[in-house]
Amino acid sequence: MTIERCGLQDQDEPLVGGTVSERFALVEEFSRECWLLSGRPMPTLPRSEWTIRVLHLQDDHDQD
Repeated sequence: MTIERCGLQDQDEPLVGGTVSERFALVEEFSRECWLLSGRPMPTLPRSEWTIRVLHLQDDHDQD
């Protein structure tokens, strides 16, 4: 995997820090904060009951 800086970050800032568990905790924290900032209520259904929609790239091309 290659990670490239976009030029907007401080060049002394590490790209990835902490343990995997710490990084997952940050993703959870950021996701929760973004959801709350959207003004929408937090989901109450267990994830196993979420409605999903599976899209295939080929289906997208067929509609053109």
